[in-house]
Amino acid sequence: MIDFSGPYFEETENRLMNLHLVHHNLTHAIMFSPDGEVQVPSELLYKKNILVIRGNFTPLTKVQLDMTKCGQQHFNEMGNINSEKTIVLAEITMASLTVGNEINDADFLARVDMLNTQGYTVMISNYLRYFRLRAYFRRYSQLQIGMILGISNLELIFTEEYYKGLEGGILEAFSKLFQNNTHLYIYPFKNPDQGELVTAHNFQAPKKLQYLYKYVLDNNYLVGLENVDESVLDINPSEVLANIKKGRGNWENQVPESIAEMIINKKLLGFVDK
Repeated sequence: MIDFSGPYFEETENRLMNLHLVHHNLTHAIMFSPDGEVQVPSELLYKKNILVIRGNFTPLTKVQLDMTKCGQQHFNEMGNINSEKTIVLAEITMASLTVGNEINDADFLARVDMLNTQGYTVMISNYLRYFRLRAYFRRYSQLQIGMILGISNLELIFTEEYYKGLEGGILEAFSKLFQNNTHLYIYPFKNPDQGELVTAHNFQAPKKLQYLYKYVLDNNYLVGLENVDESVLDINPSEVLANIKKGRGNWENQVPESIAEMIINKKLLGFVDK
């Protein structure tokens, strides 16, 4: 990390300086504490239980808050976790921050600010594949690692093309991902057409991977999240973003109140008051 301070750097935005370290592959990850300060990852993660939720967070919605809440409950129950030795991260990959090879600085800062208001420690990384993210965490801690996923990301990790270029393919990736003290917590998805819930237990993996899926599910490498707030399952983050750009509306009820106020008052994420 880098930190500019002093009278000559009052206009310097340290968060942007550190973001560009990741963008230019000078480091693999950076972190920001809930108060927005740049942090040294090794100090935050050392000998900690780590729970992470990955997303675009444009913006953070109530469904993602519920994912975190349910994930924390199951994480604590499964591992007999000491909450004082646990860190909860909201992770954004560089792939979701770039358009072409460009970064929208204002968009990035808005996402971090919104997550910080909800108490999240924010991580920006260039680890697109989950097993590489796990390996990064293992540099600093041998305690429990939990990753909260929606059904769309579960589909992704059971897509063989996702591991193109990896010599051992999906089997190599899973051997590196599902090692000791690592679990994926799967949040259900409500099918908008049929209204039924897709969960970790009725998810249909590709036919030739169904036995592999059964193995990781039966051995609790995948854990289906329960006791979810079904009132938020109809929220579609992509639709929320599209509606924000149309002005005020029902989307305000689909995000935390403080975030709705930030978006409106600061005109974030393309909001235009019509």
